[in-house]
Amino acid sequence: MPSVGAAQAATATPRIRRVQNQKRIAPGPTMTPAARLPAHKHDLAAVEALARLPASAWIAHAPQLLEWLRDGNWPVARPVARLLASTGAATMPALARVFDGDDAIWKCGCIESLLAALPPADWESLRPRLQRLADAPDPAELAEGAAEAAQTLLRRRDRA
Repeated sequence: MPSVGAAQAATATPRIRRVQNQKRIAPGPTMTPAARLPAHKHDLAAVEALARLPASAWIAHAPQLLEWLRDGNWPVARPVARLLASTGAATMPALARVFDGDDAIWKCGCIESLLAALPPADWESLRPRLQRLADAPDPAELAEGAAEAAQTLLRRRDRA
């Protein structure tokens, strides 16, 4: 009786695998096996593929997608922000972790590219964090414009 050899093991397809430094997403009932998270800042094809899927297929990967908002100049930043904005309030738990962190540039990018695209009701759960950022920013948040971005966003909400 032949044993499982290296050739058979190599042909087995794991549910999640790394191929050419690209994070694959575990396929679900509504997801194609080829769907993956962006692998680099120019990987617009990955974002477009995710956008064709229902949010339920990729929303669990919101924290990884938020990483692409660290620099608003990256080509994938705006498309990823639009993708995340399409879920409304569903992204807020992952976004809360950004505002609990210490990366002022990332906070500013999330406010300007994601939260600004959403109605205030969708980001109401983040209001205490945004208010702290607007009222008592640390030096980095002040220097990087995160405090000003939070103030602008909160003023917009108050006018609505």
